[in-house]
Amino acid sequence: MLELIALILFLIIIGLMIWGPIERSVIGGFGVVLMILLGIITPLEAFEFVDWNILAILVGLWIVSSYLIAAKMPETLIAAVLKRTKSLKAVLFALIFSAGMVTMFVDNVLVVLLFCPIVITICKTIKVDPLLPTVLTGLAANFMGVGLMLGDITPQMLHTIAGAEFMDFVIFNGRPGSFFVLLMTFLIMLSIYYKRVRFEYKGDMSSLLSSIVEVSEDAKKALKISILFFVGIIVLMSLRKFLGVPLGAIAFSGALVMALFMETLRKLGKLKETPPFSEVLCGLEWRAVFYYAFLFVLVGSIEKAGHISALAASLQPYLSNIYVGLPMLYWVSAGVASIVQFDAYNLTMFRTLKDLALTQGLDVWPYYWSVAWAATLASEATIVSAPALYVTWTLIEKEGYKISTKAFHSITVRFAITSLIFNFIITFLVFTL
Repeated sequence: MLELIALILFLIIIGLMIWGPIERSVIGGFGVVLMILLGIITPLEAFEFVDWNILAILVGLWIVSSYLIAAKMPETLIAAVLKRTKSLKAVLFALIFSAGMVTMFVDNVLVVLLFCPIVITICKTIKVDPLLPTVLTGLAANFMGVGLMLGDITPQMLHTIAGAEFMDFVIFNGRPGSFFVLLMTFLIMLSIYYKRVRFEYKGDMSSLLSSIVEVSEDAKKALKISILFFVGIIVLMSLRKFLGVPLGAIAFSGALVMALFMETLRKLGKLKETPPFSEVLCGLEWRAVFYYAFLFVLVGSIEKAGHISALAASLQPYLSNIYVGLPMLYWVSAGVASIVQFDAYNLTMFRTLKDLALTQGLDVWPYYWSVAWAATLASEATIVSAPALYVTWTLIEKEGYKISTKAFHSITVRFAITSLIFNFIITFLVFTL
């Protein structure tokens, strides 16, 4: 009886977290409390179900990215682009491409908050409709999140659940890894939309955007130091397998050392524009930390009840043949992730695939990757499934532009479907040739 109650409660709570009538982390926390009160799990089990390694990675990298942002990293990127082009169209697509690259290291919502206001400002200055270039920037900020084991929660799940290491995202078993598969898809999409977007501006680009890219000497100094620490942390994370240290310990410890160094220089008056550590902590997305912590507990509850094992058993007949299993799981994942927030789905599927590998001895790695890629790209269809797109919508409206649901989603749905088709072709070839 408790097993059935656990499943019903899980589905209700996950549904409410997806719908979001109130703060999602509060809904998740309430669901965890109910699971404990009903005797489905114990308080100790709730604590043990949380993947503290993933949360340490998230918090650590958010701290590092906060210092990079305070040091004007986006503005510096734009300044570098302006020195090499006089085409407004090239500048906008360089920003879109940069958003996609930065999102491999920084939370995608944060990337939207960084890049979309700059794109909107450019469009307002030259009196061009900002909808398409801004939405493309939001889509790019969500696109490459699974490219490396840093920017999004999904690759970190792949590390802790499936055992993927940092370099597996680059080259996996002698085949192109997640970075190259998504990058190929991303470049195809950018080339398609580059031909569609038409902007004309014959004025002086440098004077037009000078206020956007102005960076002080203090910020330049802080950026050099931030990049040095960031690269150091990435190198150590890539060597995790040899060091034998959890990724969370590397990311969190590196972030604390960086914070100590920056705070010391700030107190000495060397980095006057660098925010104090208290402001950095206030700027972190703590709601997301609680959201993921409660999500781990909820999934752990139905895992304990045996529902994940049952799901794995039902999938086994289809996944034994990759020519059948890969297309089926890819497009099922795409369908689900296009209408729901996909973190819960990914977590459940990864747990299911792990259980399938242990009980049936199947090689489920092609399925791990296909679920991750399909869910990420399909989430770009609607604002329901991708928080980054919702933030993009609000930023455009905040500037006084009226957006219809049809106009917004005519861009996102077409982009998601096209990217899914190209990505599926690449995915199928990578794992079947």
